Amino acid sequence: TTTPSTNCSGATATDYSFQYVAGAITIQTKALMITASSPSLTYGDPIPSITAAYDGLANTESSADLATAASAQIPAGDGAVAKFDLDTAIKSYRAALGAKPYDYEASWKLARSLLDKATLAPQKSLITEAEVLARRAVQSKPDDWKGHLYLAIAVGKLALFEGGKRQVELSNEVKTEAEKAIALNAKEDAAYHVLAIWHREMAELNFLLKKFAELLR
Repeated sequence: TTTPSTNCSGATATDYSFQYVAGAITIQTKALMITASSPSLTYGDPIPSITAAYDGLANTESSADLATAASAQIPAGDGAVAKFDLDTAIKSYRAALGAKPYDYEASWKLARSLLDKATLAPQKSLITEAEVLARRAVQSKPDDWKGHLYLAIAVGKLALFEGGKRQVELSNEVKTEAEKAIALNAKEDAAYHVLAIWHREMAELNFLLKKFAELLR
């Protein structure tokens, strides 16, 4: 909601002294429905790109105008990250995704900030949200390393809340995504760090879980 001010001026009369009182126009936000596409596919087929349909844009505005709003919020989030202000960063990246729900940069950056916050105060809900965002980023740009890296980290953190076979299944995805990140950017140290942690954790598995892990590869 915005309330730009209004003013009156220019009245003339010899019998009056004029006092002008400012007013305001109240402009309410307009509801905009953004619907994700719902493609169908056969098991084993590549995952199709998800697109958005917009219902409620005003005047001649288009989704390109929302992209401009998203791009304005991302630098604000980056600035907050530089100041170690994760709450503000998360708020900014959420706003960017609110303007453009499938923006690649906003998706992986929000995932990163949520994972950083979960490192400081472990919360499964933060990690689960980060996993969803990282998967969305991977779907949007499978040939960019950032989505794969933060998906590996999110799945790895999520595995800490699981046990037994489920933990092994998740850990194998950590390895897969970390290796994809390295293949796409061999200079990214964080991906090697994730892979090193994976090898350490695998070395500490008991015999039965190790055998199960071998079957999943």
